[in-house]
Amino acid sequence: MGAGPLTATGQACVFEGAFAWTLTKAGATVRSGHAQATSGCPERGTWSVPLGRLAAGTYQLRVYAGSMEGSAGLQGEARTTFTVR
Repeated sequence: MGAGPLTATGQACVFEGAFAWTLTKAGATVRSGHAQATSGCPERGTWSVPLGRLAAGTYQLRVYAGSMEGSAGLQGEARTTFTVR
């Protein structure tokens, strides 16, 4: 069966409010993109990412922001796993 359309929401405190996200299922990327929180640090902004319709299964959403200095490091990262029935 599946569900949708689904939207992920959250809060972030990242440089200029900008972050990237990746949705995976069984280790394979299903969707990915970039998004913008309503404000950047030091304020905590809200964000919303439309994931669309998803087939049944277990997914992992990774939301992350790169280093402010432009290095290969991360400023922050969060992951959540959810199941669509």
